[in-house]
Amino acid sequence: MKILFICGCLEPGKDGVGDYTRRLAGELIKNGHEINMLSLNDHFLLKDNYLEQVQALIPVIRIRLGKNRVQTLGLVKRKIEELDPEWLSLQYVPFSFHLNGLPLKLAHKLSRLAKGRCWHIMFHELWVGIDKEAKFKHLALGTLQKFIINSMVKTLKPKIIHTQSNVYLQRLDEMNFTNTGILSLFGNIPVTNNGEVKKRNSSSISQEYEMVIFGTIHPGAPLEDFVQDVVNFSKRMNINPILTLIGICGNEQERLIKICLNAGLPLRVLGEQSPEKISQTLAQSSLGISTTPLGQIEKSGTVASMLEHSLPVICVARSWTPKIKTKVETPAGIFQYKTSQFETFFLVKKKNKQSTSLALVAIKFVSSLYSVN
Repeated sequence: MKILFICGCLEPGKDGVGDYTRRLAGELIKNGHEINMLSLNDHFLLKDNYLEQVQALIPVIRIRLGKNRVQTLGLVKRKIEELDPEWLSLQYVPFSFHLNGLPLKLAHKLSRLAKGRCWHIMFHELWVGIDKEAKFKHLALGTLQKFIINSMVKTLKPKIIHTQSNVYLQRLDEMNFTNTGILSLFGNIPVTNNGEVKKRNSSSISQEYEMVIFGTIHPGAPLEDFVQDVVNFSKRMNINPILTLIGICGNEQERLIKICLNAGLPLRVLGEQSPEKISQTLAQSSLGISTTPLGQIEKSGTVASMLEHSLPVICVARSWTPKIKTKVETPAGIFQYKTSQFETFFLVKKKNKQSTSLALVAIKFVSSLYSVN
């Protein structure tokens, strides 16, 4: 099957959806499919740039529009006609295609680039303001973003629509879209063999207990309470906890560093690392920590990576409640943090590897396309 994936950005290691798509594309190529990738708003390029390159054996077209957008889009259209894909898969995040999250012209642009072809849309994000805790500005922005999604689906008429979140799937179904479904997320870090998984003995009197945060630390997480609980419990149980931060953790990293220093919790900050080093760090840890709200955790690639590395994951996050009544289930291997209950997570044994994997997701993705072709 010939498939063209369309993203906002394809700078390796700098865009989560781009990295996700690259890994999926690579797996599909291994399975014998003909895959190309296109980025339409690649802010790592100069404006009016059109670039063809190969990333991880995958042919890639990257553009960033400027004053000469008509000419640039003309080049893209001719390239699509040359490739002649059977399917175009839009990997949608509103802020990936527009700085302010309002890609008003995206649907029209895509329809002109590939008129009459089969469309698939993967909604990695929908709109902001889905939660009861949302501020007014997010509610207003979300209303516009929802309008854009509705218009885009009407214009492109996708034969298949996927998302990785049950909360998002319910929102899409409420908009009366057809052929919707879940395509589970796989981890963004391949499991490698360069780290020996530590076997934790919870009955040990004195032991090292390694916790890890991988990727963005989201605002509003009750980090002070969590860190203090860890420190109090470790003194009571005579364990030696250490917290490792790895990857790009964002603006909240400095706040967490100060909290750990004040509470006396040992901390390592590794920053950006190779996938191999991240895999090794995850494999050697005892507990993964996520600051993604529980209702959104299904769409976290970093959480998927922790689970694939057999880590139990504790969700230490701000309150996030869908406005419309939705049953938010806690995925296997994930536990919601409650104040003064750290002992519960310390006693959790390493989980077996989760069933979701890149190979399984690739098979399900292609099967869904074949089912309507």
